[in-house]
Amino acid sequence: GAKTAVPHFPTSEDLRHLKGIGGPQLSPDGKQVLFVVTDATADGAKSHIWVVDASGDKNSLRQLTVSAPAGKRGERAPQWAPDGSAIYFLAHRGEHTQLFRLDLRGGEAMPYDLKVMPVVDESKAKNAVPPPGADKKADEKKADDKKPDEKNDPLPIDVSGYALSQDGKWLAVWARDPETPGEKKQKDEKADADWVDHDQHGTRLYVAPLKPDGQLDGELKLASIDPDVRQAVWSPTDDRLLVITTPPNDLDDLGPANKVF
Repeated sequence: GAKTAVPHFPTSEDLRHLKGIGGPQLSPDGKQVLFVVTDATADGAKSHIWVVDASGDKNSLRQLTVSAPAGKRGERAPQWAPDGSAIYFLAHRGEHTQLFRLDLRGGEAMPYDLKVMPVVDESKAKNAVPPPGADKKADEKKADDKKPDEKNDPLPIDVSGYALSQDGKWLAVWARDPETPGEKKQKDEKADADWVDHDQHGTRLYVAPLKPDGQLDGELKLASIDPDVRQAVWSPTDDRLLVITTPPNDLDDLGPANKVF
């Protein structure tokens, strides 16, 4: 006959083969539950989004998102659209962590094209290595070719978190300052010395209006709130945000330092 497993404390090997489940969210109409299932560590530990009827009917259980083979983390941080017709989530597909919207009435998950003007560009600092203008000939050739000036281009962001207003008309996202072409060039040229606890980059808050179909109705606008933003929540009347911030460069290690705006 079949052998009965002997009860024992779980070993590290046992834990490597266990899936995780968490983050349940009730749909706006109270009929469905959204949740995240994380694959076992042995299988890559990717997270995926599932939905089930609030009744718990197993036949209603279905997986909403699937990662590409190259995806490292899967999909996470899901939220219902206010009317329950779609879900939002974060996923790293391609070069950046993006915010996606999946219409539950059909279609593929679509990423938002979120770009901002860089607030910080350390490659333009006075003592930057290599110093600004070191590649003068290349800059002159670029000007002769009348190519667009990269420094004036908005750059894509890696979304750290997001919040939807309860009326579905506003989107708030927070993201770390994007790496500029000049900063990337510094890394490529091995100018990678790091002044500890003096990083000028921060996680900032941006807000944009949304159309009735959930698409952006304008550009992201930078909020006048100190970095680093950790969380933002809309008020019940959707006319303001409660924002929690932590000072950059680990200043909170010295004592209580979080602020609320």
